Amino acid sequence: MAPSKVKLFNDSPSEMFFVAISCNLEDYRFVHFLNKGLQTNFRKLSDLLYYENENTQNQFSLYHDTINGMHANQFIIKNKSDNQAYLIPKLKTTDYILIIDSPLTEEYKDNLLQSLEDVPVVFIATEIDVQKIKTIERIIEDLELSLMDNLDT
Repeated sequence: MAPSKVKLFNDSPSEMFFVAISCNLEDYRFVHFLNKGLQTNFRKLSDLLYYENENTQNQFSLYHDTINGMHANQFIIKNKSDNQAYLIPKLKTTDYILIIDSPLTEEYKDNLLQSLEDVPVVFIATEIDVQKIKTIERIIEDLELSLMDNLDT
């Protein structure tokens, strides 16, 4: 049974920024190139436990960084679990999801998307229209639960 709801993020998904990233590297290698290319400091957390329903749980690699000067968190989540389940099944050609938990200016978003595509191992980076993803609220809830678990350890 899925745990009860918890709220850590102040913003609704529509105020957050979601990016689909295609890259054929394993998560630790991808994050290394991302950290180097974007001068970020993504660190591995315990896997995101995503509850598809009350009986099905999948684990997805999860990385975290804070954006200096913005009081915002950013996360990289692998879109495909080890047992071949997708976090966002509509995005099967997407390898990673970037989530930033703060509203951003259009200029910041455009610069970030361009910077992501400038990372040599990234094939494409594009904004995700969260209105088209039915499970986005559940993903955010499970991300919040995973973060609480990571805080406890």
